[in-house]
Amino acid sequence: MAATITILGPCGPGQSVRERELQSASIRSHTGRVSSAQAEVTKWAKKTKATQDLASRSGRQRRLHRSNGLPPVSTKRAFQDEFNFAVGHQSPQTFLGQGQVDPFGSDDLQKLPSVARECLEYTFLTVWPKNSPGLAKAALHNHIIQCRRLAVHSPLQFHTQVVVAMSVCYSASKEPQVSQTLLLTRLKHQTAVLSILRASIVNLTGPPSDELIDCLCRLAAIGGDLSSTGFVSRYRQTPMADALPIREFGSFLPCIPHYDALSFLVRQRGTLESIVPAVSHALSL
Repeated sequence: MAATITILGPCGPGQSVRERELQSASIRSHTGRVSSAQAEVTKWAKKTKATQDLASRSGRQRRLHRSNGLPPVSTKRAFQDEFNFAVGHQSPQTFLGQGQVDPFGSDDLQKLPSVARECLEYTFLTVWPKNSPGLAKAALHNHIIQCRRLAVHSPLQFHTQVVVAMSVCYSASKEPQVSQTLLLTRLKHQTAVLSILRASIVNLTGPPSDELIDCLCRLAAIGGDLSSTGFVSRYRQTPMADALPIREFGSFLPCIPHYDALSFLVRQRGTLESIVPAVSHALSL
């Protein structure tokens, strides 16, 4: 396409509003045509270079196969081999953790046992969506990402999330060895989060934060003694117990001292209306 130069004079005082709009539209149209032409040229150049590189690789592989007494390889096969080589043989320096653990150690997930990390992911990806049917998929995904970010920056959030996940998975677990690991992990992080909560409540100089109330609310719901056997029925358990989240949430006992501290924080805050809805709705229940 031949290059064109459009020269437009400045808007004069005698021009009408319509003439100025037409002149601005002409400038935008010309700019769009020039940008589109440049993009097409760049795209064509990249495509030509890729074709030449592919032909060069194919020629090298044909010569290599002929020298080894092998039949020539097709261009498509050469491209697939080159793609597999580029993806499957990366430099060892580029390998990072392929799991859910941050390879840079910006969080405390590396200190958790492997089964505890799996339970934490199970709580985020399976248990949470099951118990939030009213949230859209995108909204729930964003909410979970936000909670993960909070756990990186706040030890209070991290320990609370671990305690909740260990409690849920412990109640659903049927393996004694796994249950023992989850119970010990829960006890360790429950001690840590209670220490942070106690220090925060003692050093309060104003209304408590939403984060403090939220974490204490979640601990109060599952803060009971999970190691106790509880009531043992003489009747066999119905198969519906595995279909419904009864095993996960039906065995939790509320911790009354936690509720007393929670009511104290709410009174310090004023009313439930002064707390964010995500926390106040759970408190109202």
